[in-house]
Amino acid sequence: MPDQGDGSARRPLISNTSTLVLSVFLIAAAAIELAADDFGIYVLACGLTGLLGYLGLEAASDRRSRKALADREQDAFRRLNKHLTTPIAPIPLYPDQDPLGDLFDSSSGPSSGGKPSEPPTPGRPHAG
Repeated sequence: MPDQGDGSARRPLISNTSTLVLSVFLIAAAAIELAADDFGIYVLACGLTGLLGYLGLEAASDRRSRKALADREQDAFRRLNKHLTTPIAPIPLYPDQDPLGDLFDSSSGPSSGGKPSEPPTPGRPHAG
């Protein structure tokens, strides 16, 4: 069946339910001996084969839908986890230095002209 181009999924030529209905019809036809005596065993074999095919296709469909559901749940969990976890804060270069101390230093207030204090240089203690 050619694709219509509207984004709809391709439908199979015969559905699983149609396979079941035809298989049950063939089994019933063999049971009431609707077919000729020579073909009765073949009709029954076709019906049983169709029934077995139906069961296999249903099992595969169920497994496929469970896998799709699990994939959607895993994707939602991964996206939620990505948005809810907090990023790791960077470690200060100098562990003895308070990284926010320069922001709230009293010498950088209006009395010093609003000019922030110089950041400390490595090897020299902070003059605050």
